[in-house]
Amino acid sequence: MESFLKKIFLSIFFILGSGVVIISLWGLLEIQLASDWPEVRGTVDKESFVNVSGNPPTSARIVKYKYIVSENEYTNSREYFGIKVACNKCSSLYSPGQKVKVYYNQNDPSDSVLKPNEHRAIWFGMFTGIVFMLFSYIAYRYDRKKA
Repeated sequence: MESFLKKIFLSIFFILGSGVVIISLWGLLEIQLASDWPEVRGTVDKESFVNVSGNPPTSARIVKYKYIVSENEYTNSREYFGIKVACNKCSSLYSPGQKVKVYYNQNDPSDSVLKPNEHRAIWFGMFTGIVFMLFSYIAYRYDRKKA
């Protein structure tokens, strides 16, 4: 029974790691697709921080902004592509009313981003996902040799 539970645990770990890698690869694709998006001036509505874990407390930044394309106003909160990276002591980068460059999808102007070339979250996700996958694979192989 213990071996079965280990296999379930390691399988879940491997699946989670695979999911994070897939999300990161999707983010790389989004960066590539957004490389020729036009830019407009937008305005920050607000910046907030969402608590994502308790000890030590870590937060993820959420910045809401608005922008106008062809006389239509849009609102979005995507700062960069990929997973949100949390931090222990996040500093404020945006203030209400601040003017920002907004890059938007010409085919769907509601699809936008503030930092289309930000790779930090992508590489963090790739590294984390691969570590999860390697850990589960090595532990599985070790458990099989031991048995």
